[in-house]
Amino acid sequence: MKLYINGKNADPFVLPDVKDWLHGKPLTVTTSGTTGHPKTVTHSHEVMHQVVKNNIRHLGHHKKSKLFSILNPRGIGFQSLMVYIALEADCDLYMEEFNPHTYVDRLNAVKPTFTVMAPNLWSTLHKREKWKSLDLSCCETVLMGADFTPTGALDELREHGPDRVVNAYGSTEVPPCVMISENENAYSVNNTLTNMQIKISDRNTLMCKWDAQSEWWDSEDLVSGDLLKFKIKGRERNMFKQDIVHVYPEEAEKLACDYGADIALCRQSGNYADLYFVGNMNKKIVRERLSHVPRLRIRQVKKIEVDDNLRKVLRNQELEIANV
Repeated sequence: MKLYINGKNADPFVLPDVKDWLHGKPLTVTTSGTTGHPKTVTHSHEVMHQVVKNNIRHLGHHKKSKLFSILNPRGIGFQSLMVYIALEADCDLYMEEFNPHTYVDRLNAVKPTFTVMAPNLWSTLHKREKWKSLDLSCCETVLMGADFTPTGALDELREHGPDRVVNAYGSTEVPPCVMISENENAYSVNNTLTNMQIKISDRNTLMCKWDAQSEWWDSEDLVSGDLLKFKIKGRERNMFKQDIVHVYPEEAEKLACDYGADIALCRQSGNYADLYFVGNMNKKIVRERLSHVPRLRIRQVKKIEVDDNLRKVLRNQELEIANV
């Protein structure tokens, strides 16, 4: 394994994950809290070894692979999709600190064979002029995961030339990937990775378990359909409370852009959905299309920025707040 941190050659043993893996130690990580309060989860080396072997097989990694990662080192995907993969496949790993201004340039320079594209990252960056120059023709696989996949995201990524773009489902409690599909948030039992079991509970939530795990995990993700063909609708705890119907932020952003907004961001704030946009969006049409969201606030702003992790919206000079 060769390691590069921000473009410079580094000793792989600077990463504690490398030492722990080589010594067969269990992996301990903290969950994001989407199924309740954040908690500590520990996976045995046996479980992680099963996960990594399957990810190598199903994602097509090999000794000449170049993995490009901006993943959070404290998240399960960093180990199961990057570090442990590089160790087992004996390939190159590029770790980068995310910078929205240089991200496309770094991808084009490294020419990786594999990268993970988070939905919130794509939702923000694909609207920028720089994004048009993104060249993914070097990629054997581009994986979108970590959150609900926006409509049209997979097809848009395919336009940049990778061999394959897939949508992945996974979790901290049941290390990713669990399922890999070429459709957006739609799966079947045939998309399940080897050594992984899934079933649908009587509450219509997806349940998962690696063969090396002793207990089933209830994802709390609501699904429609059966195991031969089902669609993930979203996590119960992420849905608006009380009378607030779930709205997928990416859907609202796309709708706003379709009706004139230069850039749009939709974020849940308590029991409200806040849609921020720049430009001359047709608010009437957008509001009609999002009428299923009882508490929708549409705010026009001069400028939209986000922090480096694309998590916090930084608002500037609000011009109008629509009546709720």
